[in-house]
Amino acid sequence: MPSVHSISINNFRGIEHLEQTFDENNLIVLIGRCDSGKSTVLKAISLALCPYWNPSISSADFHNEDITKPIEIIVTVEDVPEELLTEKKYGLYFRLLKDGQIVDDVGDGEPDSHVLTIKFVVDSNLEPKWYVTNGRNGIEDVEIKQSDRARFKAFYISDYIDSQFTLSKGSPLYSLLTKSLPEGISVGKKLLDVTRDANEKVAEKNNFAEFDQSLSGIKDTAASLGLDLGDLKALLELKENVYSQSSITLHEGDIPFHLRGKGAKRLLSIAIQLSLVEDGGIILIDEIEQGLEPDRVVNIVKLLKTSPKGQVFISTHSSESLCEVEYSNVYILQAGASQMGMCDKGMSSLLRTAPYTFFAKRIICCEGKTEYGIIRAFGEHIRQIYGRSLSSLGICPVNCCGGTNNLDWAPIFMSLGYDVSVFSDNDDLPQKYPERVSILENQNIPLFRWDEGCCTEQQIMKELPWEQIADLLYYLLDNNSGQQIRIKDIVLKDADDVDSIPETRRDEIRLGISQKSKENNKKGEKKYRWFKDIPGGEIIGIKWTESISELAQNSTLKSIYNDITSWILRDVKVD
Repeated sequence: MPSVHSISINNFRGIEHLEQTFDENNLIVLIGRCDSGKSTVLKAISLALCPYWNPSISSADFHNEDITKPIEIIVTVEDVPEELLTEKKYGLYFRLLKDGQIVDDVGDGEPDSHVLTIKFVVDSNLEPKWYVTNGRNGIEDVEIKQSDRARFKAFYISDYIDSQFTLSKGSPLYSLLTKSLPEGISVGKKLLDVTRDANEKVAEKNNFAEFDQSLSGIKDTAASLGLDLGDLKALLELKENVYSQSSITLHEGDIPFHLRGKGAKRLLSIAIQLSLVEDGGIILIDEIEQGLEPDRVVNIVKLLKTSPKGQVFISTHSSESLCEVEYSNVYILQAGASQMGMCDKGMSSLLRTAPYTFFAKRIICCEGKTEYGIIRAFGEHIRQIYGRSLSSLGICPVNCCGGTNNLDWAPIFMSLGYDVSVFSDNDDLPQKYPERVSILENQNIPLFRWDEGCCTEQQIMKELPWEQIADLLYYLLDNNSGQQIRIKDIVLKDADDVDSIPETRRDEIRLGISQKSKENNKKGEKKYRWFKDIPGGEIIGIKWTESISELAQNSTLKSIYNDITSWILRDVKVD
């Protein structure tokens, strides 16, 4: 079963240089922002293992359209078909895989596997060339024929998939259905036999009955993906040149399948690929979610993840896709990076709970739900004033679920190529807190935090103007199931009670709310969880940003507001 062990891409489209090893991973999920290079990676692999001799190449395929620097794509394939390792083929050019590393010293012990390295090169004459290459001295590269490259069974599914429903040479359907023909009978001969008698047998639809068994398998696979097909068969489609193999196309009933909608075509195309890789192969699926409902995307990814045969590469912007895969399947591309990022095992829970985070460009690691809600409100405030939402700037806040997760996760995100900051309170500090803060400072990761010893509620109650404090009290009374707020001898039951608080006792209310926010029950949990959720954080953020013009210039709330605003709008011209 051929699979891609590693790639090296140079001067191809948006990628100047990229190297990546996939080891023995049979499901590779490529994610990243738009124009990060996901589709380019898939296209590069498909070109290197292309079963055609004349793929379309133009100056636009060169990095920065600089044709003086050749395109070079190197793909190392393991589990190579035995027939390609004979002396008559490329037996003198194989390399060895030992402990995941490619070596060229063939006399150094028993290898884990034999591999072939395929090099695809295009220079300024725009003539593509394919070679088998290795690192041994004195052995020159040798060209590899398209028929031999076809044995790798690499197929690329993108937007342009109509050709996948024809028997064009090199199409996955061609590879699958030709197995149905008797020995010694080619698709070309079958086509000539049929077209010779086409005028006499035009009413006899099932001239390609030999393919029925394979098509039945495709229908079963399509049904498992959620696509129920009727009478699926191969028929002659009368085009300009009826004698070409591309005239044999899939039909549902009497209707050519390429006339169906994008979603149905995408599902059938994937079904063909999955049927093919039952015998081993490499599937390259660009933007797997295109044209499909989320539940169908989830179903397809589950099937791909559990498929025991074949290697599958997918690119995606779908959170549903990430929820269904393991952390080790995910490869993160950042524009201009020379290597992909790979998730840490500690990020597994985040892939399930907040997968959208990994599609961001910049990340604010929020300590918990309160801080996350505050940043959500902060983002809306920025949008109203400056006309730029957090999403439009590629910024995503993430709830790090309390503790010091936000301090731990921020360096990991940075190592994956994200631009990161941290928003945290500053109370109940664990013993290793200073050490974690030092790591952030050494990596120049901005840390937005309150005064020492203060949680969010304490900082807000200490510095927010009374008008906004009163609004927060109204919120607590409206959202706590009729519970009263008791501060010493002051009992607040409704808005009228809040309005009746004497000015001389307002500081007691501020201090009382601050103290109650720190109280624990017998289980050691917060007794009053008034603002310990996302809506609670959002109302705090709204009241904070509403009062910004009233805050003292030397206040912590004003300082943190300015720091967060500067970080968010760092790359934006502000009048």
